[in-house]
Amino acid sequence: MVSNYSSRPLTTFFKRLLDTSFCTIILSALIFSCVTISADEPELQEIYDAVQSLNTAFENSDRNAIESLMTKDHVAVARMYKGKATVEQQTRLLPEVELDMYDMSKPTIRLLAADVAHVTLTVSLRGNFRGEPLPKRLLASAIWVKHDGRWLQYFYQETDIGEQ
Repeated sequence: MVSNYSSRPLTTFFKRLLDTSFCTIILSALIFSCVTISADEPELQEIYDAVQSLNTAFENSDRNAIESLMTKDHVAVARMYKGKATVEQQTRLLPEVELDMYDMSKPTIRLLAADVAHVTLTVSLRGNFRGEPLPKRLLASAIWVKHDGRWLQYFYQETDIGEQ
C-alpha cells in the first residue's frame, strides 16, 4: 500500500501506526454497520417500546414519564435549546413548546454492547417554541443504556434536515 504522508519525515513506526489505525477505523465501521438490528426482533422490543414511550411523554408534556425514561446525567442537543440541555432544563421548557403535529419514523436500532444502543429516526413536526416555528423534519440520534434492567435515554441530538 502506498501512502502519501506530509513531507515532514516520520519514522517507520509512526507510518505503520497510522496505517494500522486507519485499517482499524475502517474495520470498526464495517463491523458496526453490519450489526444494524431491526426493531422487529423480540430482544430489542424493549428499546423500541422505550423510544415510543419517551416520544409519547414529550408529545403529552408528561414530566414524570420523561424523567423516568432518561438517565440523571442525560444531555440533549437541539436547536430550540440553543445548545445542550439537561433533563431538568428540558422539562422546565415543556410549557413553551406548542405541537400541532408530531410523527416519527420507525427507529433504526444498533446494539453497540449488551447494555448500550444507538437509535436513529426521522421526525416530522409542526409547531413552535417561544413563538418561533420548529423545523419541519429532523434526524434524531440517541444513545440508550440499560440501567437496573430498564432502557433509558442517555444522550439525544437532533439535526434539521429540511422539508424534503
